Parts: sequence; C-alpha cells; structure tokens
Amino acid sequence: MLNSVATREAPRPRTGRSGGPDQSREECEMTDTKILVVGGGIAGLTTAAAMARKGLSVDLVERKPELSDAGGIGLTLVGNALRALEEIGAVQKCLDTGVWADSQAVHTQDGTLVIDLPQPRIGGAHLPTNLNIKRRNLHRALVDAAVDAGVTMRCSMTVTDWEEIGDAMQVTLSDSSTGEYALLVAAEGVASPTRKRLLPELEPEFSNAIVWRAKTPRIEGLDRSHIYIGENKSVVGIVPLDDTDAYIYIGQSSEDSSRRDDDTLHVQMRELLEGFGGFVPELSQHITSPEDVWCRPVITMLLPVPWHRGRAVIIGDAAHVHSPSLSQGAAMGIEDGIVLADEVARHPDDIATALDGFNARRFDRVKAIIDGSSELETAKSQQDLGRIRQSILKLMAEPL
Repeated sequence: MLNSVATREAPRPRTGRSGGPDQSREECEMTDTKILVVGGGIAGLTTAAAMARKGLSVDLVERKPELSDAGGIGLTLVGNALRALEEIGAVQKCLDTGVWADSQAVHTQDGTLVIDLPQPRIGGAHLPTNLNIKRRNLHRALVDAAVDAGVTMRCSMTVTDWEEIGDAMQVTLSDSSTGEYALLVAAEGVASPTRKRLLPELEPEFSNAIVWRAKTPRIEGLDRSHIYIGENKSVVGIVPLDDTDAYIYIGQSSEDSSRRDDDTLHVQMRELLEGFGGFVPELSQHITSPEDVWCRPVITMLLPVPWHRGRAVIIGDAAHVHSPSLSQGAAMGIEDGIVLADEVARHPDDIATALDGFNARRFDRVKAIIDGSSELETAKSQQDLGRIRQSILKLMAEPL
C-alpha cells in the first residue's frame, strides 16, 4: 500500500522478454507531453506505467488515502492479460505469486467429472494459459511498475474541475492546485464521475445475475480450477490462489439486485452451495464469517465510441463492464492502458489522432468479450460452452 507521493525519476533500463533490450521502450525519449491519470486501480496503474515507460510525463491521482485494492479476493488473468503485463515489466511478480493453470476441470453438480479441459497458451509458450492471483498481489505489482517507471502518484486526491483551453486541459484538483495536461485519462471504475459528467445518460445495467465469492483455504488435492454446473442455472467455481489460499464463487441467476443482508452473507452462501459435490462441501465448511464473503450484482455496460470528449478519455470499467464468465474484466482494462499508451506515444503532439487510434483498436475487441460473455450465460450445452470459449481465446490470442 502506498500513501505517499512518488516523485518522477528517469526511467530505469529494462530488459525484454528474451533478456535483451526492451523493445516496448522504443519511444522512451522524454517528451513534453504531460498526462493525468485519474484512478489507481488496475486500468489506471497500467496506463500510467505504460505511458511513463514510453517517455511521457505522468501524474496519477487516487481518491483513496492509499493505493490498495479493495475490489475482491482473487481473479484469473488469461494469457492476453499476462502478455500485456509484460509490456510494463509487471508480469514476473505476478507469475511468482500466483498459481499457473493450463487446464480446468468441469463437473456436473454432484461432482462427476465431465471434462478436464486443456486450454492453449495464448500469451506465448513461456506464459501459462491462466494465472490465478490474489488481487492485492496484482495491485502491488502494478504499483511497483508505476513507481519504477517514474510516475508521480498522489493519494486522497480527486479532480474537481477541468477546462479545455487551446491544446491543453486545465485541471483543478481537490487541494485547489491546478495543472496543465495534454490528456486526462479517467480510470475511475464503474461509478466514474468523469463518465457521469461527459455522458450522464449512460449507466451500467443489471444483468439478472449475482456473483458470490468467499475466501477459503487451499485444501489437499486442489491443483487446478474446478467448475460445477448446477441444475438451476447456477455455476460454482473453485480457484486456488497460492500455496495456502483459494476462493469459491457462485454465479447465480437472479432478478433481485438488492443488497443482501451483510451480517448473514456466509449463511446465505453456504445455503446456495448445498447439493453440490466434489470439493464444494469441504470448502463450504470454511465459510464461517460474513467478512470473508463478497457478493455483488453483475452489471454490464459498453460505451459507444468515441470513448473520449475532447482531451478527456474514459477507459477500463468506466467505459466497459461485463460478467466475469470469461475472466477478461481485468484483462480489458490492462489492454486499454497498453494500447492508449502506444497511441499517445506515437502521436504525442496530436492527441485527437491518438484517441481515434485508441478507439479503433479497442471497441470491437471489447465488444466481442461482452457479446461472448452473454452467449456463455445462455449456452445450452457443454459443446456450446466449449465453442464459445475457444472462439474468444482465438480472438484474444491476436495482437493488440
């Protein structure tokens, strides 16, 4: 966690994937282009690190008093996300703390194995198909990448106003200080104030599903991720996160998006797990406290292009959000940051062209994920599930 200001230093020399010079830093000569990133989550930190590594001057502000992740327990990074994290030098720290997974076991509700599903290494032969990782470990790797790149970061800080004057944005922060930037990048998450100001008519929609997650120990024999297909349109998954911890989740169909009783979340989740076999009964016994349970409605949103107005651009969950069924939520935010940095570094003196390029490279790819997630939730058979997943993996294997 970071609650101090990280001052900008000259970017450090880095090596690339093969141990030689990092080819992603070919635009690393410092420029006068100054960028403000608003939000210290996955998309914001990735963007800041990627831009700074390309020689851009980057400030990042975060409304919370410290840079820490409070978004859940763990997540799965698919190969395309890992490949993108290589661009900012963050992948090795993730690989060192997560669980590599090249296959996934799919079961019926009672625990009968249907298929042990091998998956291709779409990020490259040197990277796993999937990496299961604690959110705090991913966040730490991203913070370190931003600090190493020379990003200036300030916490307990928000943007209160901005005005586009000529070829710059005049930005006012919550401490009444002002700054002039070529671009404002809004990576504030689903409740983005910037999106609400620029596009007040667009808000996420409830998708008639609830996701439950609970932290559990990693019990003996849990060597990969497992999915159990329920008889009532529910799905239970188990994900090992490191040598000692795992989490169990439920994807539940529901038309009720209201907040569940916080004091009994553990009881409610155990009730939903009744009737499932395999590893589920043993792990269910470890769900004993509401503090260890995370329950949220599944929401969806895809902003129409362009994702920018003038010199303010919206990225990550502020621009697009979807169900977690394809494990691509974090990946899409990470990819946004890499592509935006690439386009701005190519056109540092022509932000309009850079943003047009960003929109062109991102919209169709993100839309394919959102459409695929919707298809997956309405799939009628295991064959349909496999077909949809393989189609998405093929697309995600393509270069950014």
